[in-house]
Amino acid sequence: SLPPPPTDLASICSTDSITLPGGYQKCEALCSRAECCFLPQGHWFSCTGSTGTGSSFESGGVGGAAAEECTEYQEVCAVLDGYGSAAGAPSSSAGDGATNMGVQVEIPSAQINLGEICSPDSLATPHGFDECTSTCEVARCCSQPI
Repeated sequence: SLPPPPTDLASICSTDSITLPGGYQKCEALCSRAECCFLPQGHWFSCTGSTGTGSSFESGGVGGAAAEECTEYQEVCAVLDGYGSAAGAPSSSAGDGATNMGVQVEIPSAQINLGEICSPDSLATPHGFDECTSTCEVARCCSQPI
């Protein structure tokens, strides 16, 4: 089940806090508890049944207080998107394969049919999930600290 966000989540994940040593990691650890809130509707681990607004939830997803908790996690944890986890500082090269530690990573282009391979229908089956996971493995470094 989705843990409620800590009362100090906004403070821990403030821009000032995540630029301090260890601050990014502390925020990331709290936000990772709500990983299911950040996955697209239809993903096997998603706890959202979003109608596309990001704040309303259909049956089958989370509802009531859990929907509000997902919304809070989504709003507060979005600050992590603009920062690199390796040094906990703003990344000046976001999106070009480099991190703020000077490590260069080359990732091949995605397969042209990646949308089909990783579609919600495909992810609903064990074979489809395995195929998507295998296909995306080459880009795994992009979602992990280097």
